[in-house]
Amino acid sequence: MLKTFLDTGEIDYIYLAMYDRETSAMVYIADPDPDPENRLMPGDWEPVDPKGLDHFLNWDGEGILYEIDKTENYGWLCTAGVPIRSREDNSICLFVLADVSVSIVLDGMKSFALQATVGVLAASVLIAWLLTRRINRSIVKPINAIAD
Repeated sequence: MLKTFLDTGEIDYIYLAMYDRETSAMVYIADPDPDPENRLMPGDWEPVDPKGLDHFLNWDGEGILYEIDKTENYGWLCTAGVPIRSREDNSICLFVLADVSVSIVLDGMKSFALQATVGVLAASVLIAWLLTRRINRSIVKPINAIAD
């Protein structure tokens, strides 16, 4: 199921992991990366910023759970997550986490800005052309008729 989400192309990474407060680490549980050199095995871990760790582990359920941070291995990433809770005591037992490179987000913003600019310019040219025709019909032609 994680591989299906990864294949959509909208995200860079998706995985199951848990934060370890004592060691300030993120411990990987499942990683569907198709490249065996990049795939992290269950139990592999990476150090994380304690601020981000607390943000995820102390989430109150309000809003969207995400963190934007510069990582040593991957550069700037936006990590969004959903906690999976235990049925027994409702404690968080793991997270489904998805990473999106900030450069991809910025590329999307640039593309949107370009499309919006082209749209506004096209609408401006159309409105200017229509106003020019109307002014020509209602003001210029009558003045030229009187002058003739």
